[in-house]
Amino acid sequence: MSWLDRFIKWASGVPDDNDPSTPPKEPKGDLERALDAGRQAQYSEDYEVAMRHFENALSIAKAQMDATGEAEVLLHQADVLMAQGRFDDAEKVLSEVQSKAQRTQHRAPLAYALISRGLLAQGRGAYEEARNLYEQGRRHAETIHSDGAQGRAQGHLADIYLTENNSGYAVKLLRDAIKLLYDSGDTELLPYFQIRLADALIALEDTSEVMTLLHAAYKQASEEKHIPYRRLTAMRLAKYAFTIGDYTTTYQFYKIAFGLFKYEPAPSTAYVDALLEYSQAALQLGEAADARDAAELALTHAHSLANTARIAQAERQLAQAKQSIDDPTVQPPTPIIMPTASLPVSEAEDENPVIKIIRQAEAEMDDELYDKAIQTLIDAIKVHSQNNGTDSEAIAIHRLIAEANLQQFQTDPAIDALKQAQQIAKKAGDKALSVQILTQIADEYTATGRPGDALRFVDDALLLLSSIQDVAVRQRALRLAGTLYGTQGDTASADAFFDEALNLVTGDDKPSNLAAQTHLDYAIMLAKTKRPDLAREHIEKAKGDATESQVAAAQGQLEATLGNWSTAFAQFEIAYQAEKQNAEPDFETDRAWALVELGRYDDARPLLQAALKNAREY
Repeated sequence: MSWLDRFIKWASGVPDDNDPSTPPKEPKGDLERALDAGRQAQYSEDYEVAMRHFENALSIAKAQMDATGEAEVLLHQADVLMAQGRFDDAEKVLSEVQSKAQRTQHRAPLAYALISRGLLAQGRGAYEEARNLYEQGRRHAETIHSDGAQGRAQGHLADIYLTENNSGYAVKLLRDAIKLLYDSGDTELLPYFQIRLADALIALEDTSEVMTLLHAAYKQASEEKHIPYRRLTAMRLAKYAFTIGDYTTTYQFYKIAFGLFKYEPAPSTAYVDALLEYSQAALQLGEAADARDAAELALTHAHSLANTARIAQAERQLAQAKQSIDDPTVQPPTPIIMPTASLPVSEAEDENPVIKIIRQAEAEMDDELYDKAIQTLIDAIKVHSQNNGTDSEAIAIHRLIAEANLQQFQTDPAIDALKQAQQIAKKAGDKALSVQILTQIADEYTATGRPGDALRFVDDALLLLSSIQDVAVRQRALRLAGTLYGTQGDTASADAFFDEALNLVTGDDKPSNLAAQTHLDYAIMLAKTKRPDLAREHIEKAKGDATESQVAAAQGQLEATLGNWSTAFAQFEIAYQAEKQNAEPDFETDRAWALVELGRYDDARPLLQAALKNAREY
């Protein structure tokens, strides 16, 4: 029986013949149900309902004489009171928790109470008091080995250091905090701390991870259904996108954020700036009506603040938007940096119905409404046909259909959509785009265990490579060709493809991260074709430019091919832990593979079930 057969057997909950049955999961008790209901209302900003549920939970905890449960409820109540701006009431509740915890020697509630009191002090501008409270909370958390409380304390401490412009130390604290919170399962504050890590990195002018962190923060907040954090992360993502000239992301995420406000925000310079940035992004993308509405609202708030500079800016943008509406031939100003849209800005005219439908589908995908997005894109195909749309529009539609299907692990419909996109690109004579799409199709066939089909599409891509100048496109096709030819036993061709791929990125003026990834891909192919010594050489060459998780994953694959399963598992675990710090961790399947081969089925089971759960959620 292969490891995959054992994977399926164990992930489906079927016990081994010699394994005792797994006991059924205990149903939630009254207290846990009341807490869940309160949290759900709290995350939806329905604070009155949340307080009623927490009052009910408090009564249950007292009746059960559950001191820990009582403390947890009171801490949630304090959170709600702070969200409502009732800081004095929150302080009374936290003082009660702290006093009871000190009397009963319950260190976990004490640690959380001290951290929450630190938040109160920080909100009032008393930074030294906040720092002392966070430090006290961290010491108590370390004493009882509470990763969740320690992670919260360190994350909030980083906030203090950021206000003092000590971004370097803040980065260290935040990376540690995020890892601790992942390990503990206390994920409520992860979106906030991921945003703050992005802020700290921006302050250090190290922006390589920023967009990844901000997207991860938004995704985490969305999964938690935490409206305040979802709004906050969308606002922050939009603002950063604006600074780098990515007007598509700016427009999409400000639109999401503004839709998540329950009430019109009070006038502030931050809100006016957000409206002006949204207006400018909308104008750049041809959404003149949205640009006008946002500029009008910004102008109203700027007048209420008596802010002369922002009044003038809002008036200029309002005039531009109105002119664009009155005269559709007026083109928006040329952006400093072209946005990363799937279509050129010059084609995204206000009256173009195809572009409007595409944008609607993109917004639905941002909200993870993938089936709805697919239906919207099918409508876009009809409208595109009726309006004699452009090839670039048609390609964008089919690639978005593919993306929406892939998000739901519907690989075959995704491949069909990509094939249609590639045929359009081929007829249009866009060879670079054809190669890109052919390589993506081959990737999807490879991921679903169909190397023969993958090889056909890679071969088609290779035929076009001589006319392609884009190094990244050429490089990706060559790396995939090397991997596939190697798995089919043609190691001579595989080596030649990898050599050519490495030649493209070798030199001081070439991207070192791309060279590192090529060395690691080559190493994995060498390991699978029984050449471990050469594989180790290429892993060594990748070190220094590849990330810790990339190197560990490649070493894990190498050790697995040698049958060194304990070492392989250790390397996959290193990769998993490294990925936790920046985004959502992966490697459940790799770690489970090693554990199954080691006969550690009980350890493998939760990893396999987590992998299946993640797949079902998509």
